[in-house]
Amino acid sequence: MTERPKVSVLIPVYNVEALLPRCLDSLTAQTLTDIEIVCVNDASPDGSAAILATYASRDPRIRIVTKQRNEGLMMARKTGYENATGDYLFFCDSDDYIPADTLERLYAAATAGGKEITVGAMYMINGKGETALRPRTGIEGPEGVEYLSAILSGTTCSLCGSLYRRSLFEGHTYNGIINQSFSEDRLLLTQLLLERRPSVGTIPQTTYFYWVNTESITRKTLRENALREQLTALFRCHSMVAEAAPDMKRQNDAFIIRSLSYYLEQVPWRTLIRDFNETSRHLLRYSTMKKTVRPHLALHTWMLLHIPPYRHIAWSGRGAIRKLQGKI
Repeated sequence: MTERPKVSVLIPVYNVEALLPRCLDSLTAQTLTDIEIVCVNDASPDGSAAILATYASRDPRIRIVTKQRNEGLMMARKTGYENATGDYLFFCDSDDYIPADTLERLYAAATAGGKEITVGAMYMINGKGETALRPRTGIEGPEGVEYLSAILSGTTCSLCGSLYRRSLFEGHTYNGIINQSFSEDRLLLTQLLLERRPSVGTIPQTTYFYWVNTESITRKTLRENALREQLTALFRCHSMVAEAAPDMKRQNDAFIIRSLSYYLEQVPWRTLIRDFNETSRHLLRYSTMKKTVRPHLALHTWMLLHIPPYRHIAWSGRGAIRKLQGKI
C-alpha cells in the first residue's frame, strides 16, 4: 500500500455485530487493494468492538477509531472523513456490503473522467434475496445542480455507493448534528452539493447493496422522536436550498409537501407535522399545495390532514401498490 491509499472506506459501527463480518469481508476482498478501511466505533455496546479488533489483527488496512460516547451516524461519518488519508472517500454502512469490484470500477471511472463524485447503481436486498433498484439517474453534471434536482425529485440521497474526491472534505467544515441518525445523508449531501458545486458522473454497474434490516433504526415504525428528527433534517435542507438556490423554489417546496404527505400517511400526529414550523404551516395550506403540486396530491394531503380515517386507507393502499411494483 502506498503512503496515501487510493481510497478510504469509512464505516460507522453501532450495534451491528450480526452483520458486521459480512460488510468487512466484502471490503477486504476488494480487487482494488490499495485502500484503507476506517471503522468508527460509535461507542457500540455489543460485540462489534471485538469483531473489529479481530479483523484489524488480520488486515493492516483496517484502522479503528473509537469514540468515547455515542453521537449518532452523522457525527460518526464526520469522524471517519476527518481521519481518512485516501485520495478518494467511500462511505459504507456496517450492515451493508459491496461487490468485489466496486472500488476498482469507481476509482477507474473517477480518475478517467475527472469527476469529483462518481456514483454507481444501488440495490436494496432483503433476507429472501429479493432486490430492488434505488434510482441514481439524471444526476450527472458539472456543478452538482443536476444531482440536487434529482434528489428533490425522489432519487435516493444516500452517500453510499459513491466515490468522493478527498478535496471535497479538505479545509471545509460541514455542519453535523449530534445523535442525528435519520436523514443524516441528506443533510451532508445537500451541504456538499450546494457549497462545493462538485462535478458528478455515474457508472452503470452495481456498486452497493443496501440491506433491508428490519431491526435497523431506519426500518422500525416511525416514532414521535424519530419523526421530529426527520422533520428537522428535511426543513434544514429546505432552508439551505432556499438560500443557496432560490431558482429551485418550486421543486424545493414540492419535495417538502410530498415528504409531509408521506409522513401524514404513516403516523397519527397530524398537528405535529402541520405545526412543526411556519414553513410547514404555509406549505400545507390547500391554496399553496394547489399551486405547487399536482391536484390529486394536494387533495390527498388535505384529506390526510382533515379526515383521520382516510390515513389508514391511504397507508394500506400504499403497501399494496408497493407489492405490485415489486418494492421491498
